[in-house]
Amino acid sequence: MSTHQDPSSEMTTDSPVGAAPVPPAKASALSKAVVALLLVGLAVPVVGKIRAAQQKQVAMEADRKNPAAEASAKEAAPPTVKTVRATAVTWKAEIPFDGTLQPIHEAALAFKATGPLAVLKVKVGDFVEKGALLGSLDASEAGASAGAAAAQVKAAQAQVALAKDHDDLQTGLVKSGAAPGVNAIQSGKQLTLAYAQLEAAKAQAALAGANIRNHTLSAPFAGYVTQAPSSVGGMVIAGQPAFQLKDVARLKMVGTISESDAPLVKVDAEVLLTVGEGPSKRTAKAKVVAVLPSVDPATRRVPVEAELDNEQKLLAGSFARATVSAGAEVPVLELPAATLRPGSQDEVLVVKKGKLTLKKIVFVRAANGALLVRSGVSAEDEIVVSPSPEAKDGDKVTAP
Repeated sequence: MSTHQDPSSEMTTDSPVGAAPVPPAKASALSKAVVALLLVGLAVPVVGKIRAAQQKQVAMEADRKNPAAEASAKEAAPPTVKTVRATAVTWKAEIPFDGTLQPIHEAALAFKATGPLAVLKVKVGDFVEKGALLGSLDASEAGASAGAAAAQVKAAQAQVALAKDHDDLQTGLVKSGAAPGVNAIQSGKQLTLAYAQLEAAKAQAALAGANIRNHTLSAPFAGYVTQAPSSVGGMVIAGQPAFQLKDVARLKMVGTISESDAPLVKVDAEVLLTVGEGPSKRTAKAKVVAVLPSVDPATRRVPVEAELDNEQKLLAGSFARATVSAGAEVPVLELPAATLRPGSQDEVLVVKKGKLTLKKIVFVRAANGALLVRSGVSAEDEIVVSPSPEAKDGDKVTAP
């Protein structure tokens, strides 16, 4: 008996017992749907993770940009500065005055003639009185010339006497009619010539005498010899300094003051000067004797001279620091030292309408270091305290 079974009567193993059989086409579609659902289930977590990573990256970018934006905003905002107003005070003007002490009289002395030094009366360091002989040259030739000149004077005087006698004779003869008038004219001219020759001889004698005096050299004032020949015998050239003389009994201080200080310094103003430092420090008083009415074009400062009696034996050539008292007190504005612009000697920064304005001031330092301003700012100006070294004219700022 045959065991062959009809394929149509076969049932799938996946079909439940007693369930209707599923056609093959439907089974395939169902499998695809299951796969799709599985894929979707797997994709959702992946997409979520991608989105979370993207959101985290955006947040990190925002975090990085915010500090930069804040810093940029801070840089763009005008800096805040502290300001102060000047205080009106009075100041007894004491003008700084530095200079060098110089002898009141000083001279380099030279012979007017050339010749060997025959006499030397002084040496370096000697003190001499006015008119004292310093030295003399060999004047033998000059003496001979002077003798010859003196002889010429005597000869000319004799010629004058003869010419005068002849003229008197001829004048008498002419008056008596014994001689023509032309004789008196000729004798008068001869007498005039004799007188002229006498004057020339006297001039020559005076020149010879001056030449002898040029061979000697005397002190024009009292003082100390600071230069002198070491011995006699050497040739001295006319016009070349052989001696130097300095009068240090009285000294003068030569220096300069600023152009702005010049109006405060007057002739006869008292000067207190200091020479040296430490144990060797000495002070003295002087008086202003000259304030030049002009400004040195190179330094833009005004030359000033003061004189003093050298009772303390100060050394000529020493550097001295001094102050000149200007007398009456003058109104000034006091500012903290911190208002001075860093790197500047006379500049401050003033806040006007939210901007910095650079101003130059004329000031002196007070004992406490404050600036005593004489010109450049007003009591109403808002002046920056401790300005930044980079701050400049025109910068925008915020003042509380």
